[in-house]
Amino acid sequence: MDSSILILTDEPLERDRRVIQSIAEYPNTQIVFIQDHKSISDYRIYVIALWLMLRALFGALPMLKNLIGLRKQYSKQWFWSGVPAAWRSLCRAVNMGQNMKGAEFVHAHDLYCAVAALLIAPRVHSFIYDSHEVQFHRNRKSGILRALIEVGLEKQILQAANEVRVVNYAIADLMRKLYRNMPPVRVLYNDFYASHELAAPPAESHAALVYVGKGLSGRMLEVLDRPRQELGAEVFLFHLGASVPKHISGQDWHIGPVDYEAALIQIAQSRRCLMWCCHDDICLSYKYAIPNKFFQALALGMPVVALHGTYLAEIVDEFELGPVYKKGESLGPILQLVGSGLFEHWRANGVKFLENIRSGELKI
Repeated sequence: MDSSILILTDEPLERDRRVIQSIAEYPNTQIVFIQDHKSISDYRIYVIALWLMLRALFGALPMLKNLIGLRKQYSKQWFWSGVPAAWRSLCRAVNMGQNMKGAEFVHAHDLYCAVAALLIAPRVHSFIYDSHEVQFHRNRKSGILRALIEVGLEKQILQAANEVRVVNYAIADLMRKLYRNMPPVRVLYNDFYASHELAAPPAESHAALVYVGKGLSGRMLEVLDRPRQELGAEVFLFHLGASVPKHISGQDWHIGPVDYEAALIQIAQSRRCLMWCCHDDICLSYKYAIPNKFFQALALGMPVVALHGTYLAEIVDEFELGPVYKKGESLGPILQLVGSGLFEHWRANGVKFLENIRSGELKI
C-alpha cells in the first residue's frame, strides 16, 4: 500500500459527505477502508492490539472519575459491555496500520482509522485526525471499560496528530477539558449543501415533518409514529436505504427515494416543512451533535426541530431557527405555529444564520 497521501475511512464513500470533502482537498489520494482488512493471519497483530489497549487503559486512568460521572448520567450498561466489539475494531485497525507503507500524509476519519494511522505516525510528514463526533460516548452498548479504552486510544492519537478536526466548538471545548495536550484544532462544520432560494409555501399549505438520514436509532422517530390526523402533519422519511426499526410502524409516512434531493426540494416548495433534528439525549455524541440535516434544512430555507437540553437546541433557540421540542410533550403547539408568521421568521433567520456561518462571522 504505497501512496504519499492516504485517506482512511470506515464508511462507504456515498454515505459520508465529510470524507468526500476531505478527498477533494488533495490530489492523487489513495482511499483505504478499514473493512478491507478483516482477515488477520499474523499473531503479532493481536500482540500490538493488546499492547495498545493496555497502554490506553493506563493512560485513561487519571480521567476515570469524569467517565464514571458520564456513565451514571447517560448509560446503564455493564462495566465490560462493548469491549469485544472494541477489540475487534482495534485488531482491524492494527492490521490496516501494518499494511500501510510509504505515506507522507495521512488523513484519518474517526477513532479506529486514526489508531491505524497512529502506528505509522512517526514516519509521516503530517497526520490529521478527523473526529466526526464524541468518539468515546456514542449510542451503543458500551460500559465504562470500553469508554476508558477509547479515551486512552484517543489520548494517544492526539499526542501523535498534527491536527484534529471536529464538527463544532462545543466538542472542541469538551476535548480540551478532557485531554491536557491537544494539537491544533480546526472546526469544520457539516455544511455540505448548496443553498436554494425557495419561496415559503402559503400559510394554508399542509404542515410536514421531514427526516433525512441512514441513522434511525436514537432519533426519536417514535414521536412521529402516529396517524396523520392525530399527529397534525405529514411525515416524510428519507432513510437512504436503511431499515426502519421494527418497533416503528410508519404506516402513514411517505418514504422517499435514495436519490432524494430533488424530491426534498419539491416537498419544501409545496408544504410548510420542519426538519426533524431530534436525538435522544442518551450520550454525549447526541448531546453535542450538529447533524448534516441541520445544514441541509437551512440551505432549503426549512426551519428545524431540536430536542430541549441539547447543544443544537441552544443554537436553534438563540438564533430562532425553529421550535424546540421537550420530550413527552405534544407536537400540536409546535405544528400550530407552522401556519403563522413565525414560520417565515424562522426561515429568514436560517438564511442569515447560514450566511454568517459561511463568512466566519458566526461560530458555533
